[in-house]
Amino acid sequence: MYFVHEAGIVYKVYHSSSNGIPLKAESDPKKFKVLFFDIGLTLRLLKLDHRPLLLDPDITVINNGELAELLVGLELIAYRDFKEKAELYYWHREAKSSNAEVDYITNIGDKIVPVEVKSSGTGRMKSLNLFMEIKKSTFGVKVSDQNFSNRERVRLVPFYGIESLLKRTTFHI
Repeated sequence: MYFVHEAGIVYKVYHSSSNGIPLKAESDPKKFKVLFFDIGLTLRLLKLDHRPLLLDPDITVINNGELAELLVGLELIAYRDFKEKAELYYWHREAKSSNAEVDYITNIGDKIVPVEVKSSGTGRMKSLNLFMEIKKSTFGVKVSDQNFSNRERVRLVPFYGIESLLKRTTFHI
């Protein structure tokens, strides 16, 4: 795994307790998820043709959620300052028998921002809301196929809008 990571073929997304900035201060190098660093090659390895995925909204792919999460992770990495090594984190509740997980934790300015990814507009945000309650977050982000909007303290961002989210230095809902 080390050589694959060092070669840039995969990217490690580390767990962080996410109690403050910098997120790396509370990261655990033993707990990580792996992103394959090319969504096109991922589709090829899965023997999926990208054209129906893009053109037919009714197509059902078993791993749509994983593909959406990969896309968002790669976008979050791509739009960071190229002069610094991009760092990406996720959060999961460390209580016994809990399966709450927020896909990505990043920061915008001095704010810790939980990012939940949904492959479609449907889907509850239990983990995102739990994170926001536990960590006293003022807002969170749900990335999906829905247009820009707000839902209580959650900013809904379409897949194509990730760059605009990261370019902000402040965030108000």
